[in-house]
Amino acid sequence: MKELVTTAEVNRLFVLLALLVPVPALLATLAIGRVKKVPPWWYRAGILVAVAAPLNLLLWKLYEHNTNALGLDTVKNVVVNLVIFTIVGVTGGVVIAKLVTAPSSRDSQQPKGD
Repeated sequence: MKELVTTAEVNRLFVLLALLVPVPALLATLAIGRVKKVPPWWYRAGILVAVAAPLNLLLWKLYEHNTNALGLDTVKNVVVNLVIFTIVGVTGGVVIAKLVTAPSSRDSQQPKGD
């Protein structure tokens, strides 16, 4: 039985995304930010999008290493990956929430409208 998608194909896709996403994401963030009046969190969100693809590649490599070392169908592999992905998910959620909602110094200097 042949796999629908091979590990090599997924690896190639994630490498391409890690190489191709950051620069256009940053350029689009800056371009839209200059054309439209956007809140300061817009720039922080653009940076998060730019670093997401390389971090995804890193997480994929970690998952691949764990699966190869511990075996695909083992309880130990499931538990290790569950712990890793839970830590990454919670940490990522907290970081995103803080970066996107945190007031910047520029926010506090602008007068609030009625």
